Amino acid sequence: MYIAGLKINIVTEYGVFGFEENFSRHLTIVRAQNSSGKSTLFNTILYALGCEEILGGKGEGFLSYCLTSNFEYKQKTIKVLSSEVFLEVENKYGEVKTFRRAIKDNIKNSKLVEIYNSKYITEKERLGVAVPTYLHDAGAAINESGFHSFLENFLDLNLPQVPNTSGSLTKLYIQTIFAAHAVEQKRGWTDYIANIPFFGIRDVKTRVIEYLLGLEVFDINELKNFYISESNKIISQWDAEVKELSGKVKERNGFVKGLPTKPSNLFHVDEIEILLQDELTISQRISILDKEYLEAKRNEDSENNVSSVELVDQIENIEDELNLLIIKFDHINNSLNRNKITISDYNEILEQIENDLIKNKSAFKLRQLGAEYDIQIANDKCPTCFQNVVDNLFAETIKGPQMDLKEQIEYLNSQKKMLQNQIIGLSANNELIELSLSNVKKEIQRKNEVIRSIKKSITSGSEISKLYVRQQIYIENEVRELQSLKDVEEKVKTNLNGLLIDFIKNQSSLNALPKDVYSVKDKEKIKCFEKKFKENADDFGYKSASISDIHINFDNLIPTLNHLELREIRKSSTKIDSSASDFVRLIWSFLLGLQQTGLQYDSNILNILLLDEPGQHSMALNSQRMLFKKLAETQNLQSIVAASFDNDDGNFNQVTSGLNFKLISWDEKLIKPLR
Repeated sequence: MYIAGLKINIVTEYGVFGFEENFSRHLTIVRAQNSSGKSTLFNTILYALGCEEILGGKGEGFLSYCLTSNFEYKQKTIKVLSSEVFLEVENKYGEVKTFRRAIKDNIKNSKLVEIYNSKYITEKERLGVAVPTYLHDAGAAINESGFHSFLENFLDLNLPQVPNTSGSLTKLYIQTIFAAHAVEQKRGWTDYIANIPFFGIRDVKTRVIEYLLGLEVFDINELKNFYISESNKIISQWDAEVKELSGKVKERNGFVKGLPTKPSNLFHVDEIEILLQDELTISQRISILDKEYLEAKRNEDSENNVSSVELVDQIENIEDELNLLIIKFDHINNSLNRNKITISDYNEILEQIENDLIKNKSAFKLRQLGAEYDIQIANDKCPTCFQNVVDNLFAETIKGPQMDLKEQIEYLNSQKKMLQNQIIGLSANNELIELSLSNVKKEIQRKNEVIRSIKKSITSGSEISKLYVRQQIYIENEVRELQSLKDVEEKVKTNLNGLLIDFIKNQSSLNALPKDVYSVKDKEKIKCFEKKFKENADDFGYKSASISDIHINFDNLIPTLNHLELREIRKSSTKIDSSASDFVRLIWSFLLGLQQTGLQYDSNILNILLLDEPGQHSMALNSQRMLFKKLAETQNLQSIVAASFDNDDGNFNQVTSGLNFKLISWDEKLIKPLR
């Protein structure tokens, strides 16, 4: 990334004012007196990139009043009527775009960023047709019309998904990346990447460092997430197969043995066994039906030899069986009705509990708001219904002092959960009962048909023949259904076997991923970063601790000494103390080390550093000189540094002597008339 130029337009009743300047591809020093506009220039660049959250918030409100309200020029206060900023940016492929964002405007909102295919500042090209994009609204980092989505693609960043504090994944937003490339004056020198926006990202500073260094941890995590997703898909398909087979078997009042609900490396499809009524397998049941079929066939052939007495005996035997079935039907039906009544009662209680919860939670919230709310809570009464608390499941009144609001809410929640589980369990049981009831009903109908046929056969010789034919047809249908169930079983077994092979392969791939957080190559980059950091700290004159004892912590990628974070802090803290100026040296070393490491390896570094007043805490001039020297000499790094040098020409000359840089300076204020 290369920032080619900046233009600020301010419309006033006295004409157009503002600022316009090009920047060097290497080191640009912005020098001016304190309170003359250096930070304004710095902050305006961030604003043009939609990254003003680094400054502490969103929108134009975080910019200087000289851009939004009024400014002084030649002892005259001039009111700002409207204002805007243009920023010309080049990506690593040499493509150039100019961004235009309103600061103060009656028509254009500051959330609007217009993009032009133009070298508007450096070569005075016409702007042409604008591509409108938006900022700081939902989808700005994802949608095609979002500015940060465009900027991510333009800079070829491909920002990853990272864990957030709620346990899900979120985008590593571009503002967090820019926080490692831009250090503003007020808070920027208080920590390593001090002004990084939070966005709910867990360990956001570490995630940014990992990304900028181009660590493989993101690729590994992406693969891990892919394999986990694939695993979940396999498990879902497995569940569908299990439900299909179990459902078909339940229709016949049977059950499946040896079928796990989830795939397992130790499972084999041959372990699956379907058991029907009387715990018979499909094959065993078909074998019995085959015998019954042959018997019916023999009876049909010998019908003329069957006496009326024998037929009456058959009727009596079947009627006995029928009576048992009717008793069984009544018993099952009674169980079903009892469950339905219980579910209805539980639903009524559940509704009451939910109403009580709403009332109690409201009372609790009001009480938390403050003492001005006069919430009366009786010691022995519910604060919402003023009745004794009752265990609704057992209808036992709780006597004595009652629970407070928080305890009541917890109690009601537990009762609610228990009731919901009871209802779910009873409903699931009812499904099985209804299936069993249906099977018994079919069997009763079959027995009645047989009895009717036998009774007719007593007076009509042809009826007995019809009876045996119907028996054969019934058996044939039964066998056909069982064979169909067996076909489903074989199909499911085949599918499960395929899913099992996929699952084993998936788990093998998942287990093959590095167990360590960082790969060998990642560790190599981190060690390089540590080496660069320590070399920089030594060159900058860091003296507060032995540099050889400093290391980059692999847990958070922050410099540590004796396993404690290395920084400047209060004496009461347990963290390692450095002098204020020494800690600034560490921040220099850290940010520059990221750039140096990123330039040496394949990384996501933007190759740019924006530093506002790096010479904090009366920093020694020889340290400042070394910083500017490294910035000037680091290949493929653009640096824009705003500094006053204590308004001393001697200091400026000492720091910059012999260095190659572009100087941007002004005598009074940043904002002046534009030609």
